[in-house]
Amino acid sequence: MVINITSLYAIQAGVGCGQYCSVKAAREMYFKVFALENPDVNVLNYAPGPVDTDMFTMVCEKIIDPKAKKAFNEMREKKTVLTTEQTVNRLVQVLKEHKYNSADHVDYYDKL
Repeated sequence: MVINITSLYAIQAGVGCGQYCSVKAAREMYFKVFALENPDVNVLNYAPGPVDTDMFTMVCEKIIDPKAKKAFNEMREKKTVLTTEQTVNRLVQVLKEHKYNSADHVDYYDKL
């Protein structure tokens, strides 16, 4: 079992996030190839959603895209940012239900 912690930015571009998006996309593709080359290994690309971390705080303060900055700050104000416990519980649920193909991108908010 391999779990790659990825991001929505692996599959969706963001203004001012070129390096982050590129690295996340490349890493996700690496694990898709890995899954093809190792069919006996279960691979999950899991996007944990917006989680209350130091990185989330930094993004709220420094992101240059006004629309994204507004969206991130609204999540913070409305307290819809996820806790690590919430996203880990969702990850466990995804793993238990196993309703994905190896190397799929599964987001916290995806319906299974």
